[in-house]
Amino acid sequence: MLDIIESTRTLTSAGLQPDQAAAIAHVVQQAVEQGDHVTPDQFKTGLAELRTEMARSEARLIRWVGGIMLTAAGIVTAAVVATGLAILRAMAAG
Repeated sequence: MLDIIESTRTLTSAGLQPDQAAAIAHVVQQAVEQGDHVTPDQFKTGLAELRTEMARSEARLIRWVGGIMLTAAGIVTAAVVATGLAILRAMAAG
């Protein structure tokens, strides 16, 4: 539970006017009492789910990049072979 009096004192000692400090402390107290806060267990569960999804995304990205690299290697190989054949044909014709 938030100690509103202690919070007001802390804010006042930090330089706020007493009425400002009391208003801020009151709003924070309302938020603490009425808010839908995440428990530590809920946070850990959500974090584990996020890490799992990140690992899946990473695996998909690695497969995607690997596919692109294989495709690029295939294109380069085809270009080299085509160039080599063109040179051989030119030499045979000449």
